[in-house]
Amino acid sequence: MKESTGELPRLGVKIPNHGGPSTHPGVVTMARIAEDAGADALHVSDHVVLREPKRSRYPFTPDGSFPWAVDTDVLDALVCCATIAAVTTRVSVGPSVLVLPQRHPLEVAKAAASIDRISGERLFLGVGAGWLAEEFDALGQDFATRIPRMREGVEVMRHAWSGDTGAFHGEFYDVPAGTYCRPLPERPSGIPVLVGGMTPAALRRAARFGDGWIALTIVGPGAPVDLHEPELERLRSHRPSSGFHTVMRVICGEAESSRLPEIVADLARVGYDEVSIDVPWSEPEKAAAIIAACREALRGPHTPQAPRTSPRGSGLTV
Repeated sequence: MKESTGELPRLGVKIPNHGGPSTHPGVVTMARIAEDAGADALHVSDHVVLREPKRSRYPFTPDGSFPWAVDTDVLDALVCCATIAAVTTRVSVGPSVLVLPQRHPLEVAKAAASIDRISGERLFLGVGAGWLAEEFDALGQDFATRIPRMREGVEVMRHAWSGDTGAFHGEFYDVPAGTYCRPLPERPSGIPVLVGGMTPAALRRAARFGDGWIALTIVGPGAPVDLHEPELERLRSHRPSSGFHTVMRVICGEAESSRLPEIVADLARVGYDEVSIDVPWSEPEKAAAIIAACREALRGPHTPQAPRTSPRGSGLTV
């Protein structure tokens, strides 16, 4: 368990940018409700296109099946981040996670820096390697090299954000000298990049080149929740907790949503810096009540109420 710093854990909330809730009640309404109810961070999902998985297995269900219909509307992740930032004042916002190797990293670097500037340094960038090979095929991207391209893509983004206009020569990306990717982020350290994934290799990637880790656990009907404490301890043995932001995404259906306050308290107790939850947006009032209850649960009966800071020392208090 992580030693207490006297700082409250952050509460994240998933804003569904796919399916029915993305338009009713809508991303704008959900973002405002979540911020007013006490959320500190708002998370969105990412898929550029969807296709029937023929050879791919979704890594987060026992049978490998993907829970979305392939004709589901999926609003663009970075467009949603910009929209959410425009209608909120306090929360941080970001994708968890953006499938980075489906895009050129300079395009992501520019969009991310633009959102970060406009929002007042409130963007975080969750990145992942992706799992849907058929999506990569449709986009003309090589699935087999996605992991090293993600790692190198993060290097390219940080090169751009640093303001260095010298050449970058990598295995997959070449940026010629004299290339200006503007604007630059206001934060000297750049935009925090959090690496998603649950495999041992994903944990190693997060420790090696991430500013944090985004984990995931699924709440089954009446079943104990896996807190993934061994993975958290293993990660912290490689990276000091100072400046490294750990997030647990809690995937939870409406039937289990009453358990969320207890679950988030348990996850905070084992040492996650942020716990991000799914709430039932079919009933916005109920969603707001659950967010408020989870915020209160994270305070705990004896937890000092110090300000909660954004990842990578942005100086933003929430």
